[in-house]
Order: sequence, then structure tokens, then C-alpha cells
Amino acid sequence: MKPTNGVQHERRSGDGVAGPPGQATLHYSRHAARRVEARAIPPLVVELLVRYGQATRRHGAWRYALDKSSRRRLKTAIGKAAYARLEDLLDAYVVVSDENEVVTAAWRLDGRRKRCVRDAARLH
Repeated sequence: MKPTNGVQHERRSGDGVAGPPGQATLHYSRHAARRVEARAIPPLVVELLVRYGQATRRHGAWRYALDKSSRRRLKTAIGKAAYARLEDLLDAYVVVSDENEVVTAAWRLDGRRKRCVRDAARLH
């Protein structure tokens, strides 16, 4: 099942390369749709990562992940209660091509196995 939510990119620059266009709609590749479903990453989390995450240029695509400052911005935007409910789901990253297509999404493991808290925090 292919997520159909529309996500807007913010223009960012970190390494001198201009970011994706500001008002473009984000689309999912078949691979990304399968990965998001198989890895139980809610479409809302993908949207929040792209909207609030720190963008870095990696291997010809944009990688969005939440760092400390972007987590603070997100908490301010959605409120403490909503952030607390989503916090366990935010340890992910999204790779987006220059054509505004989600290439893949995965959990950030940082060299360690993650305990399975995602099922308990599933969004309804």
C-alpha cells in the first residue's frame, strides 16, 4: 500500500548545495512504500522528518533525520504531549531524491539493536 500524504520540503543548505524546491509534493517510490510498511514507519513520521529534520546531502540524495535542535523545533510546534507520544517513533531517517521522491526510510540504529517499542507506540 502506497502512502499518499503530501509533504512539503523546506529549503535548507548545509554544504553549499541548494535544497529541494520549497513547495514540491513528495512522492514515494515502490521501494520506499514497501520499506515504510515493512519497517512500521508511520507516514506521519516520514512527513515530520522531512518537514522538521536536518537535511544533509548524501550520495546524490537528501537524508532527513532529527537532531537535537530539530527535535526542539518539533516539540515546540506540536506540543509536549504529542511529542511524548511520538518520541519513540522519531529515531528514523528518510532519503529523498532530487525529484522529490522518497527513496527509502529506515530506523537509526547507531550501531546497536533497538528494542521494539514501536508496536506499543503505534499511532491510531
